[in-house]
Amino acid sequence: MVRQDRATLEDLEANAVVTKADMPFSVVIPVYNEASGLAERARSVVSGLPHGCEVVFVCNGCTDDSQAILEREVSNEATILACAKGKAHAIRLGEQHCSIFPRFYVDSDVWISGDGLARLSACLNDRTLLVSPRIRFDVTDASPAAAALSRFWLALPHGQSSAYHHVLGIGKALRSRWGEFPDLIADDTFIESLAKDEEKAIIDTVFVTTSPPKSWWAWVQVRVRWQQGINQLVRARHRPPQSQGQTRAILKKAIQPRWALIAVLYISSVVLARILARSGLFPESAWITDATSRQS
Repeated sequence: MVRQDRATLEDLEANAVVTKADMPFSVVIPVYNEASGLAERARSVVSGLPHGCEVVFVCNGCTDDSQAILEREVSNEATILACAKGKAHAIRLGEQHCSIFPRFYVDSDVWISGDGLARLSACLNDRTLLVSPRIRFDVTDASPAAAALSRFWLALPHGQSSAYHHVLGIGKALRSRWGEFPDLIADDTFIESLAKDEEKAIIDTVFVTTSPPKSWWAWVQVRVRWQQGINQLVRARHRPPQSQGQTRAILKKAIQPRWALIAVLYISSVVLARILARSGLFPESAWITDATSRQS
């Protein structure tokens, strides 16, 4: 099923009328214990890149074989570094080894090709300073509840038009709006918050594939971490971006027979996550890793 989905995405990308950048760009990929499937994902990222691109994988506190896998599979195409645990540490170190723009920040647990990154890079210009691909979920082996929650989230306005997650490409002008990358949980939301609405775009013809949590409880835990990131941004006096019409869309779906049950589950799960995020049961200093979506 996974291979079929990816083939479909490749067909869509190949048939889309999108200019592919032939100028190089830089890519920073933090890695934390992502050994399962990492070889194939890493090879995908470095495939189809324009000549001269800077690709930096940064293993931060890895205790598995992630670094060895990267050195074996992509050391000729990318720089492989290591640092102490922490995504912000990894991003800072990775940026020290990058000199060109545009720049991409890519999660190591997602699927995107170098060709896809090149297509995204072509969409960046003096007016568009932030781009992300459209998200596609691979719900293979997910429980019915987890799969339904993921599909529901993706059908909402945020998932459809303002999900700047997993892969973010930026121009030099946007990067100039902050100094050293801050120690924040919601790194992608932080970056998005610095771009005006008219300066960012979701590119519908490029896709990133990710595996969402496989169980309801895993989904709630990931949502707890997301909420902690938002709370942290607010405390740091950043204004998290708002998805227009999100609440209205949820309520509208709640009265539709097709969506009613899952809407109730979604609302109750989000409320529970918000409570847990403030409860102290999940310290912000302890990274919540969704092991269910990293099973091979």
